[in-house]
Amino acid sequence: MAVWSLDCTVFFGLISSQKETNIWYNYINIGNKKILCKEVSMLVLSYKKLFKKLIDIDMQHNELMNKANVSRSTFYKLKNGENVNTQTLLRICNALKCDISEIVECVEG
Repeated sequence: MAVWSLDCTVFFGLISSQKETNIWYNYINIGNKKILCKEVSMLVLSYKKLFKKLIDIDMQHNELMNKANVSRSTFYKLKNGENVNTQTLLRICNALKCDISEIVECVEG
């Protein structure tokens, strides 16, 4: 969960937020005008480090799926940057004998 704050002062008007594709837009509504105050990106998990590690150690995707007991659908979630279960990430870490920071990083989405 990302923490964000509004970078503007409001004297008369309502503050509203609108989420569009992992970016929050904060607005002040004054009369019929909408004024953009700040654009804040949400944090997401990236698995790029995992795929770089697989290349570095010359391991095929199927080999990792077998060693870590990861289904094909879960592996495709990783490839597409979707959320996966923490237990899955830990099984991958155990199979690769690495720390979670070596396969996952938090980035702005």
